[in-house]
Amino acid sequence: MVFITEELVRKRAEHNELEIGSLEELSLHQFDIEKIEHIDKWCKQLKILYLHSNIIFKIENISRMKNLEYINLTLNCIEVIEGFEGCESLNKLDLTANFIGDLRHLKNLQKNLYLKTLYLTGNVCCNYEYYREYVITILPQIKELDGESITKSARLEAKLIFEKAKNAIERQSELYVEVREQQKFDYQHKKKTTGDEFWNEVDEDSPENRRDMRIEATRQKEEKNDHTPMFEKPDYKREIRYFAKDGRALNVNPSGVEFTIDEDQPRDVELRLKIPKFMDTQLIDIDSHRDFTHLIEK
Repeated sequence: MVFITEELVRKRAEHNELEIGSLEELSLHQFDIEKIEHIDKWCKQLKILYLHSNIIFKIENISRMKNLEYINLTLNCIEVIEGFEGCESLNKLDLTANFIGDLRHLKNLQKNLYLKTLYLTGNVCCNYEYYREYVITILPQIKELDGESITKSARLEAKLIFEKAKNAIERQSELYVEVREQQKFDYQHKKKTTGDEFWNEVDEDSPENRRDMRIEATRQKEEKNDHTPMFEKPDYKREIRYFAKDGRALNVNPSGVEFTIDEDQPRDVELRLKIPKFMDTQLIDIDSHRDFTHLIEK
């Protein structure tokens, strides 16, 4: 498990001279982070936060970030939309490819009055009947959902069928909760495996299995690095020879320049070089001798 430490945050604040108190943008993606912590205390001026491609299960310790305008939580293990109540400036929220199946928690975003853009693409809820109609009615402040603008006519049509949509969404959300309870039970009683046996298993796509895949991939990578020899044989580059031992000039063309030689004239030899059309000829140095021509591309 990777923790959010002050050292890690400072390393990611190089563009701000390692100063985290005034940091406005922070990227902590692909660190296998499981818990959001400390950022709300250390980076109170933060406006943009990238936390995608981690293994975060719960949205927490975000609500005190009043300046936060955009947060990316794509590809995590999140099931519940929560924790944004105090994010007064939140304008864009990306929850793509998580495990959100209970849309009843969507009302937790109603207090985020400046929220204009919401991404839920790749979540279970996107397949629900009346998904879009329900979301744009519950959250009247948003202008764009899953990359598609919300028109006035679409919002009016959604309002007309809202009660029907609400009942359908609640029913589908309840079914999802039941499925998740069974998934959790099966996971707890599943045999733990590693290596090839782990990857050959056929499992449902769930938060727990996604976390295990990330952990196993990291474990195998570290194991592979541990077996890498400390001292490897140096990769010697072959020395380019331009002349043979007897002094003859060799045909050497490491740059792959196309050329033709015309020896039809009795006293002259014509060498034609094919160089790039827009190449400055001042970048070419030619040294011609009786037996060879030396061409240098600068």
